Amino acid sequence: KDTAGLQQFYAGRSSQYTWKKSVGAIVFNCADTTFANKALAGMKNDPLQWKAYMEEGNGYVLADSARFEVTQLPIEENTVLQKGWLSPVTTNPNDGSSSFCYITNIHPENEVRSFDEAKGLVINDYQLYLEEKWLAEQKKKYPVRIDEAVVKSLKK
Repeated sequence: KDTAGLQQFYAGRSSQYTWKKSVGAIVFNCADTTFANKALAGMKNDPLQWKAYMEEGNGYVLADSARFEVTQLPIEENTVLQKGWLSPVTTNPNDGSSSFCYITNIHPENEVRSFDEAKGLVINDYQLYLEEKWLAEQKKKYPVRIDEAVVKSLKK
């Protein structure tokens, strides 16, 4: 609820909120490989129609277009990425769901995230900061005192 405090907290620490290696991408998550392969075929044809391929999946195909850190993508480690690249379909062995992605843009590493991009991280850090501040105030207000006489009586 403390929007002003949250933005002020971010402003003082914005350099801590940077992007790792990241790309603009459309990530498809599908119920199974049949749906994934159908959406992949559409993407090979015309990537600009990605929302239509998602809608054709009737809820079995979900897609999101955003900036993603490379580690969030359904690709093999050390894959060389370039704009316009379409990944192969990968299938989750646990539930049979399938994913693939289409790269729309390559972003430089270590760019500072905007407040909106970092908001979840900032909220978490701000809550920790407020909790630490509150605990410090409580320790000052209610110092811990040990009654040595009681401690000695417990040892007997």
